[in-house]
Amino acid sequence: MDKFDSDRPAVLHDLNDPIPADLKSRFGMVFDGGTIEHIFDVRQVMGNIVDMLRPGGCVVHLCSFAIDHGFYGFSPVLFYDFYGANGFGDFECYLMELDLSDVTRTYANRHRCVTYEYGMTLDGVLDTSKEILIFFAARKQASLTTLTVPTQGSYARRGNLGEAPAEIAQSAFDRLLPAWVQPLARPLRPLLRTAYRQYRRAQTRRAASITRI
Repeated sequence: MDKFDSDRPAVLHDLNDPIPADLKSRFGMVFDGGTIEHIFDVRQVMGNIVDMLRPGGCVVHLCSFAIDHGFYGFSPVLFYDFYGANGFGDFECYLMELDLSDVTRTYANRHRCVTYEYGMTLDGVLDTSKEILIFFAARKQASLTTLTVPTQGSYARRGNLGEAPAEIAQSAFDRLLPAWVQPLARPLRPLLRTAYRQYRRAQTRRAASITRI
């Protein structure tokens, strides 16, 4: 699919506009190979992706953080929050440091790849001097009648926006403790949360040091 016919696309369409009816629920996979950051109306293009996929189908995004590469530079939480609010699950996300400095190395071992988990701290994990690519995949589990605009869950998760969506607000801390203990243990949450973040940061750095793609 393309807005311009110079590459002779199978479908000539501007994704700033709603897709035609014959494309709805038609595809088992939609691959975004670095397209949505070049489309001004992000809400419409994301809605088009949802509409084009049939239940059970997958979306795969490959997009860049790079400045001036497109209109926007996206964050992983956009995909988690948007697709989580619109009937998707089975999320997978990876961040790659694009390193083209050594042309003698092969593509397979030139770039370092980090597994991303929702809301994780990236301080000291990524080399920001390199271009960062996001790989994100999700599966459509249900067809909703209307598109839901999400609240950024990473802030809600920290308690800055009141009630978070249920799937984000229920922390591992809550799941591990019986309901009657949780009110008594609530004053300990900040300390436990800080300790957990430090633990996750150490785990992420350890994994990042050995993971390659």
